[in-house]
Amino acid sequence: MFEPVRYHIDLTHRRQHLVTVRVTVPKDCASQAVVSLPCWTPGSYLRRDYIRHMQHISATDATGSDVTLTPLAGAAWQLPADVTTAVTITLELFANDPSVRTNTVDALSALIIPAATCLQIVGASAREHHVTIPATEPNHSVFSLLDRHPSEPDTFVANDYDHLIDGAFMSGEHAVITCDIDRVPHTFVWAGAAAMLDETVVREALTKLARACQDVFDTPLQSAAYTVLTLTGATGSGGLEHRDGAVLHVPENTFTKPETTARFQSLLAHEYLHAWNVKRLVPKALMQLRYDTVVRTSSLWMAEGFTAYYDGLLCVRAGLWEPERLFARFAKIYTDLSHTPGVSRQSLQDASWRAPERQYRRDENAPNAMTEYYAHGSLVALELDALLRGEDADGDGLDTLMRKLWQRHHCDGYTDDDVFAAVAEIANDTIAHRFQSRILTPGLADHSELADALNTLALSVGSVESATPWLGVQLAATTMSVGVRLAATLRNGPAWQAGLTGNDTILALNDSVITPAALPTVLARYSPGDTIIAHVLRPNGIAKLPVTIAPSPATFTVSVDPNATITAQKAQARWLHQTTQQITQATTTSSTPTVNPV
Repeated sequence: MFEPVRYHIDLTHRRQHLVTVRVTVPKDCASQAVVSLPCWTPGSYLRRDYIRHMQHISATDATGSDVTLTPLAGAAWQLPADVTTAVTITLELFANDPSVRTNTVDALSALIIPAATCLQIVGASAREHHVTIPATEPNHSVFSLLDRHPSEPDTFVANDYDHLIDGAFMSGEHAVITCDIDRVPHTFVWAGAAAMLDETVVREALTKLARACQDVFDTPLQSAAYTVLTLTGATGSGGLEHRDGAVLHVPENTFTKPETTARFQSLLAHEYLHAWNVKRLVPKALMQLRYDTVVRTSSLWMAEGFTAYYDGLLCVRAGLWEPERLFARFAKIYTDLSHTPGVSRQSLQDASWRAPERQYRRDENAPNAMTEYYAHGSLVALELDALLRGEDADGDGLDTLMRKLWQRHHCDGYTDDDVFAAVAEIANDTIAHRFQSRILTPGLADHSELADALNTLALSVGSVESATPWLGVQLAATTMSVGVRLAATLRNGPAWQAGLTGNDTILALNDSVITPAALPTVLARYSPGDTIIAHVLRPNGIAKLPVTIAPSPATFTVSVDPNATITAQKAQARWLHQTTQQITQATTTSSTPTVNPV
């Protein structure tokens, strides 16, 4: 039995956002051992170079004598050959980066992400890794996605280094919700004001979504326990999946409004479904992880895009959302993608492969050059699900595909071709070729193609034309009292044609000074075809650029088709896990998305 790799995480100086980490390199592998700090967090495909947070590093042997650490390329060091005892390496990290991928530590709470914290010892990755992390305040508790050691206090156990990296830790005086769901203990930790937590909403969402996720794969949760660590703040949006839980980042006021509560529910559904799709049904390229470089896969359209499709659908199946919310969401996705020029320039497969450069390093030209695999992948999943159910109204559509992939590949990983082959087995040639084209070829389904597909689910896709004046820009968040800053100008749109670009600030249109709130009102004075002068602030001065206004692009609606056939109504009921009576009584209220009119 090999001696485990041991870590001690000290939060004594948490008020200064400092974390002290001591890792003990076992005696049997200390001589010439190479240790390194990961450069990325699996599940978030960006090279983050956590070495930048390190304040210092040193090493001592079992007698307390200093040991020389020889720097190697990147974030790696090597111990000398003459080491004859275990070696303790100490590093101090600055931790003030609130997100689900990095460490954030202060007086109230600490979120510790192992990839940003725990050195890897080359050659010892397969042995157990033990992490001791004592609470530093009398009322604080420590929570983790890893199991507690049966006898050592404040210590958690990982089977190996990969398992450690797939864990996370949180410390503080936090509200906790516990429940058993189908004999699996679940823990929800809320790192925010207890008064802002709605226990009823969380408990209902966790219980119902857990069962809805299991139903997709017709397979129970594979974890012995599941833990959700929730970081809160004035703002915050995102989550990161782990094998036996998730880390969420949400606004503290999440449960005060229906819209923010709905976002929480879909985020929880998304990360929970990842316990199957991504953590166990894994793209083959991610089966063998490296931590010194980001590992790429061309399958994020499946791993993330299909999960994004299900996260809203599962909220309806779980009874948390009315179907109209889901339909409005699909309408907004289709509208937004239709207005994004880059969708026609990059395939979903390439977007997946290029995620480290494109998805996570967006600049002002990103909307013109790229698509993104979350929303675009979810729209492809919707179309495929509808087409499959159109072939077999009594079938389970995309669920059938997910179950087939699970049965075949959850142990050894899958490739894009594996997914294409599985689709070809359950669909006719037309559907299989259409689906493969959606992944390999840039562009969206056109209006008529999407409408035909959704018609099989008793849904109607509408197009709303508008003569509203349009500049073809995306606005950046700003606190300026005068002017609007542009996040991007859309290729071939009015502003782009005029030479405006992202990061420009428009101070005035003709003789009207503008603000973000006033911009729609000022634009409304003009008609498509009018040419106005944009006064644009740039670092080298003010430019006066003539912009010829265009009409706004069409927006789209998705709603229940009142003239749908009984077959389509039954297919929709089976899709949403509702009764046919619920479908026939559904409202036909338009689901026109709210879009920025500029």
